[in-house]
Amino acid sequence: MKISRKTFLNSFKSFWPFELAILLIVIFFWKFFVKNQIPIPADLLVSTYYPWSDNFWGVAAYNPITSDSISFIYPMRTLAVNLIKSGQLPLWNPYLFTGAPLLANFQSASYSPTNLVYLFFDNYNGWALQVILQHLLGFVFTYLLLRHWKLSKFASTFGGLVFAFSGFSLLWSVWNSHTLTTAFIPLVVLFADRWLEKNKARDGLGISISLALQIFSGYPQIVFYTFIALGSLLLIKTWKKQIFVKIFKLSLFILLGFAISSVQLLPGLELLNLSQRSGEFIPIKWAFLTWQEVITFIAPDFFGNHTTMNYWGSKNYLASGGFIGVTCLVLALFTLINLRKKIEVKFLILVGLFSLLLAFPTPVGLLVWKSGLFGAKAGISFRSLSLFAFSISLLSAFGIEELRKNSKKHSLRYALLIPLSTILLFGIVTSYFFYSSNFQDKYFVALKGLVLPFAIFVLLFLTLKLKWLRKIRFVGLLLLVLAELFLFGWKFIPFSSKEYIYPDVPAIEFLNDQKKPFRVTNVGDNVMPVNLGMPYGLEFPGGYDAMYPTKIAKYISVLNSGDAGSNPQDRYAIVSNFSSPMFDLLNTKYILAKSDYEYDQKKFEKIYEDKNTIVLENKDVLPRAFMVYDWDVLNNENDILKKMLSKNFPFDQKIILNKEVDFEKEKTGKSEINYDRDKITVVTDKPGFLFVSDSYYPGWKAYVDKTETEIYEADYAFRAVYVPSGEHVVSFKYYPQSFSNGVLVSLLSVILVVFLGIILQ
Repeated sequence: MKISRKTFLNSFKSFWPFELAILLIVIFFWKFFVKNQIPIPADLLVSTYYPWSDNFWGVAAYNPITSDSISFIYPMRTLAVNLIKSGQLPLWNPYLFTGAPLLANFQSASYSPTNLVYLFFDNYNGWALQVILQHLLGFVFTYLLLRHWKLSKFASTFGGLVFAFSGFSLLWSVWNSHTLTTAFIPLVVLFADRWLEKNKARDGLGISISLALQIFSGYPQIVFYTFIALGSLLLIKTWKKQIFVKIFKLSLFILLGFAISSVQLLPGLELLNLSQRSGEFIPIKWAFLTWQEVITFIAPDFFGNHTTMNYWGSKNYLASGGFIGVTCLVLALFTLINLRKKIEVKFLILVGLFSLLLAFPTPVGLLVWKSGLFGAKAGISFRSLSLFAFSISLLSAFGIEELRKNSKKHSLRYALLIPLSTILLFGIVTSYFFYSSNFQDKYFVALKGLVLPFAIFVLLFLTLKLKWLRKIRFVGLLLLVLAELFLFGWKFIPFSSKEYIYPDVPAIEFLNDQKKPFRVTNVGDNVMPVNLGMPYGLEFPGGYDAMYPTKIAKYISVLNSGDAGSNPQDRYAIVSNFSSPMFDLLNTKYILAKSDYEYDQKKFEKIYEDKNTIVLENKDVLPRAFMVYDWDVLNNENDILKKMLSKNFPFDQKIILNKEVDFEKEKTGKSEINYDRDKITVVTDKPGFLFVSDSYYPGWKAYVDKTETEIYEADYAFRAVYVPSGEHVVSFKYYPQSFSNGVLVSLLSVILVVFLGIILQ
């Protein structure tokens, strides 16, 4: 079949923006397409942490602050994906916190729309393509919104590329959820704007669907910022024009979006309510930007960069999320000066202002943060810069459109003065400190960080002013923007060889050869951090997560401190007090440590050594499941924890329940137990309680010989099931009511959307 030249040219004219975007994305991620490297900091894994670093000499960590990607997001995401591919529901994660919800953790993104790539590719390539799709979707949705606002293809392409490669999107790219969730902001706004203009219910359904997809994408904080964008749009476009009616109708579409995502939302809200996050907070200096950090909006390396190991700012490089570049800032300022009365520009200005009010410790930002709403006190408020990236990207598109149409009517001199004066001001200030502080390195770093933005400013000025460049100046502006953003992203985003992504090493192979079940923990920050056991199927009693059950958070806090009144552990729940009687109850049989670790030889025995890594066996460890014939009932949590801290716990063969039972106690008894994850075979000569040191959490059901029985909360955070004398099979199943309700609501909502979509044609 031959395609005529005319047909080819017409097709190119129609689709060149998307073809260009794909080409630029391939160029940006060339290391994946050419060198087969994956955008993930696996080099950090094999260069920094034992036992991997014992086996990979000469590998250097490129960007340490992206560690969450390899130590948290990738293991959790692939765990969920692997469960789905094997035909299982991704409900529970047995590898952290003595077990914790998986689907309910939003960042697992179990039903993310881009998870489809894993059905066609292995986990390595699926991860890489999922990272790449974030930027492609960001471009497509922004392009469609700008075309809806009647901008030309060139201006829409310009704005879409800026948003897709904005500083915020690039900084959070390898987290594989923040950038994707941000990409849906323009799509939600597009449907909302179309609905406000035409009042067609199908556009309202578009709001619902796109909002649901955004919720599934894995970062709910940015969904909150999307509501700010929707509220701003509603305020600007319907002020004094049936605004209350519009608010009511829009609320219905938003509620329908929530309903569609109920399968994720309801378990997530249940976990949020039962998690440590509500009582956790981070300091204000970490939650908000300082005024000095404004300079990073055009000079992200002003405070240095972790990739060059010279960062000296008050936080870390992620505080540079407002970076948009000199060129985009000039075009956005040009739009503010010349098009501020345009309704879409007013909307974007309002969104940008809200983002800055939330990012800095303003009265508005502090009010939202102090409210603690949805765990806000434990969140980073300057992630509202996702809205700033959206605002400035689209404002720059309006600016370049106006320049193309009315280049002689407008002057850029006022817009150019602001970033130039900012660069010069910070240059003078840093120079003063540089020469008055004995040439301290950090001020030299600051001056170097101003070189590129100043050079871009000069090139921008020449591009706009030189007559012989006027014919290509708009292409030149696009190239300047891409140069700024690509250099920023190439410097920050790590790529790794596949061989570095969770390779097998002798110490871990040794642990996996041991009879299960057992748990493992570590000693020291540079020895197998707790979350890194997930890909190997190794269970840890603690973990690192922004949201996990508060019961185990409190348990670990009391275990470590020896104080029953201590506050629950924060997101870093690392077991460190190995002498506590509460430690042995966790079924933590092995400890990974460096070979020079001094350990209690009465309690631990070294059973394996490989180069700089040793494995210790806990001689006092209790089995995962055992029968108990004596128990106490205590209703006060503090009393329970105090008793657990006593010297004879847990060796007195008792457990502590928080609920009265009618069964008679038996002081002694013999039992034999065969444990596996699906069922526990119990042979006991007397009735008693089967204790299992897996976390107690709503949604678990227990069955004795296929007959459902009650699960008792035992020893503060674990499970116990009453078992009669004789031989029995005890099994557990996790299927929470929040999930079943979510499935029902989501299914009915999807049916409703399909029905309405058909009848409203």
